[in-house]
Amino acid sequence: MAKIRSGATTDELTVDPTSKAARVTLYQPDGSPVSNVPTAYLLPIPAQRLTAAIAAGSKIWAMRNGVTKTMRIKRIHLQMSFDGTAAATTSGYQFMRFSAATPSGGTALSAVKKKTTLPVSTMADARYNYAAALTVTGITFETACIEAGCARQVSATQVVQLFADPEGPDSIIELAPGEGLALNLFVAAVIGDAIGGYIEWEEV
Repeated sequence: MAKIRSGATTDELTVDPTSKAARVTLYQPDGSPVSNVPTAYLLPIPAQRLTAAIAAGSKIWAMRNGVTKTMRIKRIHLQMSFDGTAAATTSGYQFMRFSAATPSGGTALSAVKKKTTLPVSTMADARYNYAAALTVTGITFETACIEAGCARQVSATQVVQLFADPEGPDSIIELAPGEGLALNLFVAAVIGDAIGGYIEWEEV
């Protein structure tokens, strides 16, 4: 029986007991592994109407990665609407990556597995607060990576959908261990603004 051994170590080629195929790891030109794991987890951006005026610069939704894996954000779906008193203004939302600490307050959220047999998500924390704002003491925020808004006209609706190849290594944005993603108001919210949606990601 022949054995195939690495030229750099004493490691031997392994045959998967289920598929009976040799196990290999594919790498990109920069040396990072290629992931063929499908998008695996979902997190809601709860669909609710804002019932208070919230100051610009407030963070109203956030998720933070744990310390073991990288989160590759594969899809962002955000729906904005308005049913308050019409005005010649527009709501404004930004997704911002952050680090150094975890937001607090509001209502906690849980990741949803897209397949029940998947391991628990590496996500360390997620929450939202549409009545005031999350507490973000000690957190470092980067420049916004995505911006969107909706005209404040009765029955106005705006949808933003961003996709990355679910089978490839690319992502909309990546969250390294300890990093997070927050939804920031870059325009003060008014009563009648409403949002909803979800985030999809894989963990590598």
